Amino acid sequence: MRPRRARRTSRTSSCARSTSCTVAMNTTCASSGWTRFRPTRTVRCAVSSATCKAYARLVSPFRSLGNRIGRSGPLPMRTRGGLVIRTIGLIGAGSVGSGIMSVMHAADPDHVVLVARGDRAERLAGGIYVNGRTIAPAVRSARGQGPDIDLLLVTVKSYALEAALDDIACVLSPDTIILPLLNGITATERLQRRFPDNRVLYGTVIRTDAHRIGRRAFFTTLGEMQIGYANNVVVAPEVAEVRDRLRTLGVNVNVYDDMRRIQWRKWMLNTGASQVAAETGVECGFFGMVDEIQELIVMCMDEIVALAHAEQVNLTRADRDDILRFLLAYPADKKMSMLQDLEAGRPIEIDDFAGTVVALGEKHGIPTPANRIMYLTITARQKIAAIRRDDTALQG
Repeated sequence: MRPRRARRTSRTSSCARSTSCTVAMNTTCASSGWTRFRPTRTVRCAVSSATCKAYARLVSPFRSLGNRIGRSGPLPMRTRGGLVIRTIGLIGAGSVGSGIMSVMHAADPDHVVLVARGDRAERLAGGIYVNGRTIAPAVRSARGQGPDIDLLLVTVKSYALEAALDDIACVLSPDTIILPLLNGITATERLQRRFPDNRVLYGTVIRTDAHRIGRRAFFTTLGEMQIGYANNVVVAPEVAEVRDRLRTLGVNVNVYDDMRRIQWRKWMLNTGASQVAAETGVECGFFGMVDEIQELIVMCMDEIVALAHAEQVNLTRADRDDILRFLLAYPADKKMSMLQDLEAGRPIEIDDFAGTVVALGEKHGIPTPANRIMYLTITARQKIAAIRRDDTALQG
């Protein structure tokens, strides 16, 4: 007997011990929160009951509404071999960007390109080193060097976005979809202001262990890419095209109903855990061993919960508690990315973490003392380290 057809809605029936779910297009498993984008039918869950329930606490279905960014109406259809989106560019070959490129390049090397100009383009022409091997995707510096880029992934660090805007402008066509995958909560709006005629999505990457040693990138998992407009209760055709194309390239990507909430949750995690880890200089195992560290993390996150209410983002203290439990389960020897960057003498994303919290607090008249202190102390540490490096270089 064929399963009863579910209504086209953003809801679904309950998951029976993570064995099967009757799902409709753009629905989410009620237990795990993993979104399934398939025609209406009964499918088998790919996760155990314990994992399903645990993960549900971290990434719930996110059904609150947000405001859509980008132009209204469908994109012009440019079918090429059955695909609307074919050529994908990526700017920002750091740890996450290099990992994503390596997966896409393995699946379709003729239709994925790196975007860069000047000295960076010359360096990237020699390839990028990922997981012990070098791959050499084509490098684009200007439009007209090949077929138009249909989708551009932006994986630069948040502090490097402003400098990357001119490079992005050189390769865009009017129909290029832009997908920023940066930390923080400002990239989509900044890109939309600069490129008002292009569609700019929200995006983030979670649960990846990608990291760098010098210019070499390593990863065992790229985690999950989460994408969409602010409001995806009804998935726009171009969002579905982006999702489906990336899936054909081996990227684990899902669309969530409320991408502003998704983005703010990750921002809250980074603003709490990354900053406190950088300030205290500890691995994640100390989060559960030192009560004062937990208190600092909670203080930083509570300020974001207050700001979320003012910014009409559906974020609560229940989200804070879920994230704290998630952090306490991190591998004991894991280092947060900000601490890694600080120790390596690389720039850090403090302006997009505590700096944005402080700015939003001033905008809404909400006190943000914990993040202000984090901003001052971490920035001071960074400047002191730079002065010491300069002194060492002069003495040498």
